[in-house]
Amino acid sequence: MTIHDTVTDQQVTTMNRFLRGERAAVETYSRSIARMDQVPPELFEARRLHIERVDLLSRHVWKLGADPDLDSGYWGSFANVMTTIAAAIGDGSALMVLEQGETMGTDDYLDGLTDLPEPSRGLLKDEILPRQHKSQVIIGTLRERTAQ
Repeated sequence: MTIHDTVTDQQVTTMNRFLRGERAAVETYSRSIARMDQVPPELFEARRLHIERVDLLSRHVWKLGADPDLDSGYWGSFANVMTTIAAAIGDGSALMVLEQGETMGTDDYLDGLTDLPEPSRGLLKDEILPRQHKSQVIIGTLRERTAQ
């Protein structure tokens, strides 16, 4: 039995949904970085973690025998609008939008975790969620530090 024998359409759909979310996060971080006067180095690290997740999820979808989504979809458009609005208000607002996005990403992964079979569940538990937690902590700490 190969990995392709046990793959469901729902599994591929879920993994591609996660991939679109990560692509949206990379776009959002890139736009935030481009709009800030003084960019904290932590933003580059958080964006790098999202780029890693894009790579991991893309390769996983290929291994499942499907084509990985190549754009961020609806969430990318929504995130770009929110980032533009937040940037116009100030860097603190942009960090709040990024922090909210990290929380939504974590929640989405945790919600999807229970419905996914192996090896997708293992990828989420072992690779994706630890990186997600790290980027969430980075942005939360940065937002708290800049709020003072």
